[in-house]
Amino acid sequence: MRRYAMVVVLVGVTLCSSGCIALALAGIAGAASMGMAYAMGEYEGHVAANPPQVTDAAGDVLRHMDAKIEDEVSSWKYGRIDGELPGGEEIRIRVEKESDDMSNLSIRVGVFGNEPQSTAIYNQIKVRLEESEANAG
Repeated sequence: MRRYAMVVVLVGVTLCSSGCIALALAGIAGAASMGMAYAMGEYEGHVAANPPQVTDAAGDVLRHMDAKIEDEVSSWKYGRIDGELPGGEEIRIRVEKESDDMSNLSIRVGVFGNEPQSTAIYNQIKVRLEESEANAG
């Protein structure tokens, strides 16, 4: 048991002293401070809309990309879209209510994630939401 504890401590010291953990944490903290983050294959951000609005906008974006939508569900608390992009990659979009006019949006493209494509889809959803707000006002 003592030997195991020693190994754990040595591995921890090695990782911390190499700077890898500090660099990764700094990157995550920097992205989170901007309101969005990419971690473990999933792109997350906050949008100023309720879950039905976000889910509708996400569905419009995916249909415009000729994605095959397999499942689309939304309520005032939650939204979900599962589908397949034209290249064959799976896409999963999740929306959770944070307040009456703010939602958390997460996007995963493929099994392990595709940051550039997830970012592009996130940005297109935000544009679609802004267009909807401008047309409504």
